[in-house]
Formats: sequence, C-alpha cells, structure tokens
Amino acid sequence: MERDCLLGFGAADLLLERLLYSSDDSTVLICEQCGFFQHGKRCDGCKKASVYKVKMPYACKLLMQELISMGIRPKINLGKIADNPFK
Repeated sequence: MERDCLLGFGAADLLLERLLYSSDDSTVLICEQCGFFQHGKRCDGCKKASVYKVKMPYACKLLMQELISMGIRPKINLGKIADNPFK
C-alpha cells in the first residue's frame, strides 16, 4: 500500500532508495544472451563473454535461486544497461 501511494505521487527515486539501497543489495553476474546467473567472466550455457554486473535486492536474488532449485529457470532481460560489460 505504501508502494502504491508513492507510485501515485511519482516518487520513483524514493522507491528505488527504499526497496534497493536501504535493503540488502547484492551484485550478480548475468549473461546478456541467455539471461541466467553466471559465476565467471564467460557464460556457462551459451559460451559468450557478454556477462554484466547487475545490482538487485538480496530478496530478489534469493527468490531467483529458490526458483532455480525447484526447476524453474527465470530469465532476466537486460535490455539497455548503462554499465560496461564485465570483461
């Protein structure tokens, strides 16, 4: 409900601060091609070197890992990102 009120008043920066920066943020490596979590500079699945550092809330990372452990493969569509690739 608090989130909806803040969205109604156009406080996107405040939401970003409350939901990402004030909580436990984590940095993960994600392949641009396949959209899955990676552990190194190259993707294990598609063998590409287009791996990016992405900052996300720890709760989101934990949810993604739990879905992967249940056999569900969530993909993250990076689209246009501002950071340089992790090379």
